[in-house]
Amino acid sequence: MTYHESCYRNSLALASERHARSIAFPNITTGIYRFPKPLAADIAIETVNA
Repeated sequence: MTYHESCYRNSLALASERHARSIAFPNITTGIYRFPKPLAADIAIETVNA
């Protein structure tokens, strides 16, 4: 599991524990760390769908 996948999975687990009805994610590490935005989006979508 990559760092990015872990961030999304942990956030989703916390949201589920708290019975959240919605959640929003920023594009993780695409700013100052310059992680490619398309790759970050792909990871986010794949992880959330899984």
